[in-house]
Order: sequence, then structure tokens, then C-alpha cells
Amino acid sequence: MKNVSRVIMPLIGVILILGGLYLVLKPKIDAYFIHQDNVKKIEQYENSTNHDQN
Repeated sequence: MKNVSRVIMPLIGVILILGGLYLVLKPKIDAYFIHQDNVKKIEQYENSTNHDQN
């Protein structure tokens, strides 16, 4: 049983650390993708309005 707990405890620690990093970085990652989507939409809008004016 001690061998099993020696293996499981570090794995649980790594999983908790990765989960914490995910929770900390998720808002920044979401904001990055939202920004990229907004830039793409702005470019599409500008291209469509420029095309309509010509």
C-alpha cells in the first residue's frame, strides 16, 4: 500500500498544479481568442464596406 501511495500522491499534486494553472490562465487565453475573433470581424467589415464603396 505504501508503494501505491508513493506513486499516487505526486500524481495528485501534479494534477492539482496543472488544474490551478488552467484556472489562472483561462481568462487570459479566452481574452486572446476573443480579441483575435474581433480583429477578424473588423477586417471583414472594413473589407466589405470598402468593396461596397468602390
